[in-house]
Amino acid sequence: MRHPPAFQVEVAPGRAWCLAWALLVMLASASVLAWLVALLSVSPALLLLAPLPGLWAGWQLQHQLPQSLRWDGQTWLLGRAADRGSETRQGSLKPSLDLGAWMLMRFEDRPVRRFGLGRSYLALSRADMPQQWPLLRLTLYSAADLAEQASQSESSPIR
Repeated sequence: MRHPPAFQVEVAPGRAWCLAWALLVMLASASVLAWLVALLSVSPALLLLAPLPGLWAGWQLQHQLPQSLRWDGQTWLLGRAADRGSETRQGSLKPSLDLGAWMLMRFEDRPVRRFGLGRSYLALSRADMPQQWPLLRLTLYSAADLAEQASQSESSPIR
């Protein structure tokens, strides 16, 4: 089977992902503050602080530097897009959630590090990269098929 051709795209968190993340953090902080109000009889005005952590988390995610995601024909590489001289991480890329126009992908460093330290999640959408989206999906699934076939051939005994 042929290897998919080399491919490179710059990825950054999309607005929808940043909004969802901010909303999740807001809800989590609101639940903690509501618990404090109910349990410790703290002033209910404390609940007005609930949006602050969510706004901060969304803003911080939105202002992350773009990353360069590359397939070199053999393996996936992930590194900072702005710093061409920076260290790139080599690893595997697998879709955790594929909704067609939006994907949550898991990048795992190779060799695998303990406690999930070398794991990164990338939230990508067709709206953020309309020209590269079809090629990204094609490369992602072709590379996954190659990796699966390679692992099966390594595990099968030679007769």
